[in-house]
Amino acid sequence: MSGIVGSRFNIRGSGLVGSLGTDGQVFTSSGAGKSAVYEAAAGGIANAREWKLSSSVTGDPDPITGWSTCTDTMAGNIGSDMTHSSGVFSFPSTGIWLIQANFKWYAQSYSGDWRVHFQLSVDGGSNWTGGVCGEVYQREMSATNTNGVMIHPPFLLDIANTTNNKIRCGIVQTNDNIIIEGSSGEKTTFIQFIRLGDT
Repeated sequence: MSGIVGSRFNIRGSGLVGSLGTDGQVFTSSGAGKSAVYEAAAGGIANAREWKLSSSVTGDPDPITGWSTCTDTMAGNIGSDMTHSSGVFSFPSTGIWLIQANFKWYAQSYSGDWRVHFQLSVDGGSNWTGGVCGEVYQREMSATNTNGVMIHPPFLLDIANTTNNKIRCGIVQTNDNIIIEGSSGEKTTFIQFIRLGDT
């Protein structure tokens, strides 16, 4: 008969015996004619991390530096964190990642256009391309002492190699009067990194 004997699970009539699992595991088949096993349940978001700009930046920082992981009260972080060095982000694991960002800006006095762009490297940071990530433009703006928010459209990345695949973002403007606002307290400018599944 089927049942649990000691720390083993016997499947009636099959001659197969499986070990009991631990908390959070599920009982599953490991293939035809093989013992069933307990394994970690598949699916779900394994990584979700948010990084904020800790202080405001002006001019044409490319890449933008000064990011810090969000640890505010009720910050919704899951799994291993990204790593960051001089504006370049590295991923903790391979997989399909969703990237989305919010940039809060302030115009002291300005006439012209500016853009925020994300760039990807597939060779550890030696070369960078922006085609897969896209750019967001603010064109022909003429304003003084105004502010707003630029939301970069979400995009997906297939991170196949955590050593070679890296990402960064920068700002380019025709004049240097736009400030990208950052704060060590309030979350004004931020990037979200969410791992959706395996590559």
